[in-house]
Amino acid sequence: MCTRGFAGVVRAAVPAMLAIGCGPAGSAESLVGETLFKQHCAACHQADGTGVPGLAPPLANALAGQLASPRAGEYLAHVLVAGLVGPVVSAGQNFNSAMPAVAQLSDDEIVAIANFVARALNGATEDRVTRANVIAARERRGGPADSLRLRRALLSGQP
Repeated sequence: MCTRGFAGVVRAAVPAMLAIGCGPAGSAESLVGETLFKQHCAACHQADGTGVPGLAPPLANALAGQLASPRAGEYLAHVLVAGLVGPVVSAGQNFNSAMPAVAQLSDDEIVAIANFVARALNGATEDRVTRANVIAARERRGGPADSLRLRRALLSGQP
């Protein structure tokens, strides 16, 4: 009988699976990211990433501007580590709410979620977030407003 529960099994598997990258949608590595996304993000963003009008922006097919930036990994890691607050436009919809951080998760778990969002929900062909991005976001110690500033810089093309 397994006493660790499903979450414990997933947590134990994350480092080994991420050692080879998140992987394409449907791969074992992507399934770890999907499981973690459903546990920590889907309550607001929905399991398919479509969001909730007026509450949580869609993530599915909505991050092309951010993913096109060479700083995409920095941005995604920072949002997950620090949260995001303030007015944003996503998929043509206006949102003015706060996303809590998931900094309590391990570096590998944050990498898994971010790369699931990039690959499975937005069609990225390669991982966009690394452990180094997450470590840097933790060391930066910025808050949700810093994530908003970084988002605006990325979308305006600022370095």
